[in-house]
Amino acid sequence: MINAYDAGTEANDELQASIPQPTPAANTRTGGVGGIVATTDTAEKVHIHPGSIGDENDTGGSSDIDNRVHRWLNPVARITVTIN
Repeated sequence: MINAYDAGTEANDELQASIPQPTPAANTRTGGVGGIVATTDTAEKVHIHPGSIGDENDTGGSSDIDNRVHRWLNPVARITVTIN
């Protein structure tokens, strides 16, 4: 099982303005286009990403990510090695 890592180049506040280059209508419930790299993340090195929690509030709340669709926590992948 493999964890996701974070380079600390944007804030992990789950707000649309902090999500760099989201796919239109895919990553946020508002479907907007980001591209702004926030500088409020305090990470100084690559670290294990805390995940994306989101919320269920379509008109506000603490996150712009819909947790019913885009919530994820670590691990994010499984590697299987098969020897023939």
